[in-house]
Amino acid sequence: MIRGEVMYSFLERVFGRPLLWRVGRWLYTGARREMTFNLATNGEYALQNRLAAHFATRSGHVPVIMDVGANLGAWSRPFGEAIATAGIAEARLVAFEPGPGQRERLEVNLKDTPGYSDVTILPFAVGAENATGDFALTGDETGSSGLVTEAGGAPQGNAAEIVQVEIRTMDSLLDELGLEAVDYVKVDTEGNDPNVLFGAVEALRTGRIGAMQFEYNYLWLKNRFSLEQIFRFAEDLDYRVGRIVPEGIEIYDAWHFELDRYIMANFVLIRSDLTEALGARPYRFDGQNVAIPVTG
Repeated sequence: MIRGEVMYSFLERVFGRPLLWRVGRWLYTGARREMTFNLATNGEYALQNRLAAHFATRSGHVPVIMDVGANLGAWSRPFGEAIATAGIAEARLVAFEPGPGQRERLEVNLKDTPGYSDVTILPFAVGAENATGDFALTGDETGSSGLVTEAGGAPQGNAAEIVQVEIRTMDSLLDELGLEAVDYVKVDTEGNDPNVLFGAVEALRTGRIGAMQFEYNYLWLKNRFSLEQIFRFAEDLDYRVGRIVPEGIEIYDAWHFELDRYIMANFVLIRSDLTEALGARPYRFDGQNVAIPVTG
């Protein structure tokens, strides 16, 4: 037995495997910056502030923000407040929420939100193609409603009401809404996030979207998605794949299996010319499969 195995065996005899598992997972998720999913501490609100500061440097520019899977507005309302704090006079928000109960609450929560001069709330789900589909409603105040997929089924199993919704692609929506460009898109669709990206391929290919944030979790595995697919998808695009962390954004130029652990996290596709403005820092994995900053 090597020294590390001897030490571990001793600790397990003293403390027991369950406690070591809990402590080990706590340390592992902490080092990966995946310990919390609170928007105030996981880097999302901090990124909103950086984005707002960047928008403020573009004199006369009216930022356009999209919130796909807006739910009750916990992401989009603070973003408006950050935009107002940055001194931006006008900004446009387009939010998508297929759940009727959530959408009704969203309209109330976004009413008179600082920062937004124009708020549009649409009932569409967003995906890889224009179609209709089954949408699982898990409650008016939950954040777990989502499209029923062939692979994964309803996001929360069978305890949901199934309704029909219209599914639109980001590519078609930009044209229909008359948007030449969108500064930032947030996607949170309970495991359907890759389909939203795939349905935006033309907009991404032509650089019409500044950055697209998307949620990553165990539902990707149920729906047969992986981050490796996203890295392959981005190969022919002028975008880089990053992970949102409390300190900013970690950029990875190549997929590594350590990224595909299906632990809750937020990733982002960033147009290459925006990486510096958003404070993104390059990272890589070393020979021991540890993420380290790229220096020099």
